[in-house]
Amino acid sequence: MIVESQPGDHFSRFDLSTENTLVKISATLLLIIIANFLKFILKEYISIGTPFLIYFAIVMACGRFIGFWYAVFCFMVCGIIAAIFFIIPEHGFGLTAIVQLFIYFIESLFIAVTASGFTKALTTVKINISNFKLLVSHSEDGIARISKEGKIFYISPAIEKITGLNKEELVAGGFNIFPEEKERKLVAESFLNVINQPGKSITIVHGYNNKSNQKKWMETIFTNHLNVKGLNAIVANFRDVTERVEADMKKNDFIGIAAHEIKNPLAVVMLKAELLENALLENNLEEAKEIITNFSRGTQKISQLLNELLDFSSFETMLKKMDFTEFDLHTIIEGSLFTFRAAYNNHVEVRGETRTKIFADQFRVEQLLVNLLTNAAKYSPPESIVTVTCSIEKEFIKIAVKDQGIGIPQSHLPFIFNKFHRVKNDRSRGFGLGLYICSEIVKAYNGEIGVQSEEGKGSVFWFTLPVNIKDVTN
Repeated sequence: MIVESQPGDHFSRFDLSTENTLVKISATLLLIIIANFLKFILKEYISIGTPFLIYFAIVMACGRFIGFWYAVFCFMVCGIIAAIFFIIPEHGFGLTAIVQLFIYFIESLFIAVTASGFTKALTTVKINISNFKLLVSHSEDGIARISKEGKIFYISPAIEKITGLNKEELVAGGFNIFPEEKERKLVAESFLNVINQPGKSITIVHGYNNKSNQKKWMETIFTNHLNVKGLNAIVANFRDVTERVEADMKKNDFIGIAAHEIKNPLAVVMLKAELLENALLENNLEEAKEIITNFSRGTQKISQLLNELLDFSSFETMLKKMDFTEFDLHTIIEGSLFTFRAAYNNHVEVRGETRTKIFADQFRVEQLLVNLLTNAAKYSPPESIVTVTCSIEKEFIKIAVKDQGIGIPQSHLPFIFNKFHRVKNDRSRGFGLGLYICSEIVKAYNGEIGVQSEEGKGSVFWFTLPVNIKDVTN
């Protein structure tokens, strides 16, 4: 990757048009003196019939670098000198001298107007270029002009804002800015796709590494302007879209989490709907009443999860909006078992202290326990025993869920609570979100979560919560 610099204005250092009047008058007089000095030195070699060529040159210089009226002053003074020392001595003060001086003044005026107009046009162009550069340099979006062969003619300063790398570092690093081969391939293929199709534009979103070697996301638009006069290049517009991409990722994560969590209460509702239908057919009103109560509870859970799905920024933000109430731990366990048994037929044994009062978000703690029970069932034989043990350890409640499943390989243990991590199993399906959800809920309560497992001998997942979680919310 090569960056080619644009040629600069090598004559701008001589521009005196913005200087004060004294400087401009001094410069004009200096040019007049130089021109006439040369005229007199070279008098023997310059035709008397053409005395004005050097004057034309300095008139043009005055018009270009000093100003129109200074050019007029210059050719007036030089015309008088030419008349006194060259024209009148040669031709006398007659018609010939008058015609020569008239033509000289007309030509000089034309040169002064042309030079001054050129200066104004050049100044306008400079201002426009300056404004464009100012706009580009302060823009959050970057722009690059690239040849068909991949040479970068121009790249805007925004590249340093976006990546942290200046042009020299970017050139030195080349394609190392792309963290993975697939990113390099995507950018290269997109560029190649546009170079043979005038006017075509391709938009891609790809990863890149910033100066701190952090993976970020960039949106790049390649547009073919090779046939556009003055551009004759591929133009690349690029911007950092890390926040947008990460927000989309969070939304997708949350949708996966919501789908995962709705599955269990939905199974309860479906089961209870069948039981309610049977109870009504048998005219068993007492059983129907009890089923309707449980049915209502299941639909409330689904409604809450759907509301969160419709109004969310992230799962982590959702956990900050918890409804704390005081209840028996026994209530949580019974509610969790009710939901769990609607989908799985494993036997569950409950041991230990379950009558402890707890101040927490009942829905979240139940969600936590259902996920651990569900995880145990997924990796255990059908109808095997799952044991739930409750104990009090100082200021914490500890709940452990033990299964008789396949266990977890040691290599998986450090990552078991990571998002989307799953231990492969023929019975296991899903996104690998259950244990991640459990971990996030426990973190929200300032508790701890862990696992002991040996491959082939089952697993024990446990978590702790403060007895008085009210302290956590203060």
